[in-house]
Amino acid sequence: MKKNEQKNNEELKKAEPNELESLKLKSQELQKQLDAEIKLNNDLKIQLNEKSKHLDELNKDFINIINQKAMAAQKQLDFEIKKMQDKFEKDLLEKKKYAIADSLSELLGIISKFDLAIGQENSDPKVKNFLIGLKMFSTMFKTWLKSIGVEEINVKIGDKFDPNVMDAVDVEYKSQQKNDHIEKVISKGYKLHDRIIQHAQVIVAKTKQLN
Repeated sequence: MKKNEQKNNEELKKAEPNELESLKLKSQELQKQLDAEIKLNNDLKIQLNEKSKHLDELNKDFINIINQKAMAAQKQLDFEIKKMQDKFEKDLLEKKKYAIADSLSELLGIISKFDLAIGQENSDPKVKNFLIGLKMFSTMFKTWLKSIGVEEINVKIGDKFDPNVMDAVDVEYKSQQKNDHIEKVISKGYKLHDRIIQHAQVIVAKTKQLN
């Protein structure tokens, strides 16, 4: 019995160094695996930091692009608004500038009749005095018209007919007169600033065709 126990003890003593060595090797292997995991974890942290920095840079670039686009859009919007405002102001000034054009038509018709009456020759002293009064009124009225931007269109006998500022109310055929020239001025024309508001009414002379 004692011999068997002694034998078992000897076998255990022999087995202990082998098991320790095995455990030591396993421990070393586990340590290597742990070191590898730690290194991998550190590498992943480094990569994550780099990715995070790159993402921050991308976000900054994206924000810069968005800000630039927003500024460009705002600038374009301001430009369009300014253009619309300028157009509105221009149209408003244009309307104000020519607002009285329609109202002047009747008055210009009256002054044209005055001019026709003034131009008539008459030897009667009473009629002459009356015509002088009309001429004074006509001069005052024309002065007022000029103050609001209305000017008389200079049309006289012998001028070339211009359909842009004249209306031909009749045609007279003359053998000695220049073709398409003014034979007689019926009523004067007027313009408001640079716009024709009343054409001069004229009789046009045309060269008579000889058979």
